[in-house]
Amino acid sequence: MEQRPAPGQQPLDPPTADVAQVYLDEIEQVRDRREKHIDRRRLAWFSLTDAVALSIYITIAAFAIGTPPGVSFLVLIAAFLVWLHLALERREGDGTYGTPLSGERSVAVWFAILLILVVVGGVVLGSFGLRPPWTVRLVPGLLALAVFGVPAVRQLQQSMPLSQALRPLSSGERWMSVGVGVFFAVGAGVVMAEFDELRVPIVGAAMCGCVVVWWIAARISDRLPVLGAVWSRSQWGAFGIGAVALAAAILVRLVAPSAPLAVFAPWVGSGIVLLFAAAVFRDGRDG
Repeated sequence: MEQRPAPGQQPLDPPTADVAQVYLDEIEQVRDRREKHIDRRRLAWFSLTDAVALSIYITIAAFAIGTPPGVSFLVLIAAFLVWLHLALERREGDGTYGTPLSGERSVAVWFAILLILVVVGGVVLGSFGLRPPWTVRLVPGLLALAVFGVPAVRQLQQSMPLSQALRPLSSGERWMSVGVGVFFAVGAGVVMAEFDELRVPIVGAAMCGCVVVWWIAARISDRLPVLGAVWSRSQWGAFGIGAVALAAAILVRLVAPSAPLAVFAPWVGSGIVLLFAAAVFRDGRDG
């Protein structure tokens, strides 16, 4: 391999075959030391949760095909972007990247092709005013759950947990965590409330804008709390409940647009915020 030394420096002498073999043998030892600090079981649970989140997102998208406007899909996109951001922080905090399918690219590629075909087919049906039955709408989400969930379950069965040090969250981490709760409360409230068709997309676009700003700020500054890396079960549990509440509200609006959800909006929004406010006083991960 051609060397490119620094200006003014001579190329290094290539290592002998024995030295190169020592380097290769050291790689396995480095991998073993790295594995001792990575909780593969916890990552498997997280990958399974990732598969469930993707399945819910695709299912809601399938039920939105052919429905009249009224529920802004931007609200769901904003919530999913928050999940992707936190999931990336969690994986980086654990010192690992990718998904259980990272070594099975052909499966992921074929799944992506099939998903595109399903989405395009749904759009075509919707343009002709045809609404597929609800059993057909469940197929893409179940397919995503199977394709991405099965490797996670397999990894879960083959891994052992590691102990994880905990610590109280800092004030900045607590405030930002509550902010995420407010984010989901606003999303659920605006979907459940009987707002006009213009106001909901405006709120959804604003939520997407907030996530984009958060993503950019997290990459140009190291002062923002890395929530995905420091959240423990308590904070992730609050996040999951808030996300499920928002997804359920969107699904109900899609299936039964005239459902009287507005009366429950203040209670659901307040409950999500209070849940996050209680969770931030539990210990987080020392990540």
